[in-house]
Amino acid sequence: MLFVEAPPGDKLAEIPRALKGVLPLMANMVEGGKTPVKNAAELQAMGFAMVIFSAAIKAGWPVLALLGV
Repeated sequence: MLFVEAPPGDKLAEIPRALKGVLPLMANMVEGGKTPVKNAAELQAMGFAMVIFSAAIKAGWPVLALLGV
């Protein structure tokens, strides 16, 4: 799996086309980051196999703390 980190602007869509399915791709969506945030369906349509939504991870920490994780 290739982790694609912070391509600027609309460069994100060019990466899957350039690699043509050579290996699975993972995107990292960060609000306020260099790459415009896309939803999971948009990323899948581009050719990404996995996505991290960093804001969702950050929001989940209080819940994990309550669970003792």
